[in-house]
Amino acid sequence: MKNQQKTVKVAIVDDSDFFNSVISRHVEQTLEKLNIHEQIDYTLHSFLNARDFMRNYPEQYDILLLDYYLGDGYTGMDIIEVLEPYKNNIVIAIISQQKNLQTSRITVSKGATTFIKKDRELLESTSLFVEDMVHANFISKNSGNRFFA
Repeated sequence: MKNQQKTVKVAIVDDSDFFNSVISRHVEQTLEKLNIHEQIDYTLHSFLNARDFMRNYPEQYDILLLDYYLGDGYTGMDIIEVLEPYKNNIVIAIISQQKNLQTSRITVSKGATTFIKKDRELLESTSLFVEDMVHANFISKNSGNRFFA
């Protein structure tokens, strides 16, 4: 039996035009497959800086793919701190070229769900994260989580 169609709201915040565009296209393909196979509707927004994202945050996204170094004086950690009151309603993946294991541990301890490296597996890792979060928190809604409305 197919699920009633719902909308999953995804945001990407990365100050690099290149990474923002590539990640956005790939995530959109992933979401489109979920739309076809699971009747999951979606919205996808991308932002090139933290300020634009924060101006639009009242939309309260379900999934956030967040670059660690945002280039406008903010880091992913700054955004996680601002989103603290919403931490039960949003899943966050920090994406970074940073290879420091300590940085990844800190971001997860502060509220990120995972840390994805900007390496040759970036697109696959990002796609798997989005799929897993949609399946775990939306399709398997009987689990009691309230991430998606």
